[in-house]
Amino acid sequence: MTLTTSVLTALGVKAEATALARLQSGAAVDVVYERTVREINANGLHDWFNDYGRGYGWLPEVTLTLLQDAANSGEVCIIVGKRQNLNQSGHIVAVVPEHGAFQARRSAAGEVTRPVESQAGARNFRFGVNATAWWLNAKFQSFSLWRHP
Repeated sequence: MTLTTSVLTALGVKAEATALARLQSGAAVDVVYERTVREINANGLHDWFNDYGRGYGWLPEVTLTLLQDAANSGEVCIIVGKRQNLNQSGHIVAVVPEHGAFQARRSAAGEVTRPVESQAGARNFRFGVNATAWWLNAKFQSFSLWRHP
């Protein structure tokens, strides 16, 4: 079985450096668990986006307002947080389009402070606006915002 880089990325699987180089040159790469691909958790995805995201069409975003606008325009958007304690799972959510009762929370100046999110994990929901900015919690050492046009 062979997979393209977009499928590997969509599956949340990280190809090893040599497999990535072969894929980027157009070669097919056999999927061999722990040799050409390996699973990564949300902490690892945080690093993957920083290290490889741009090479796969992901663009870093600088504000929640621009991220929510991108989601509203149909782009795939995420927020990913890396834990201080790497033995605990980080967190990743999709930022999804505003619709109906699901509207981003905004400041008096109109800037998004809480986007519309969708998540799977300990607490699953299709659409929601968190009461707090989870990514600013002290348990996270860093976070980043990403969009894929």
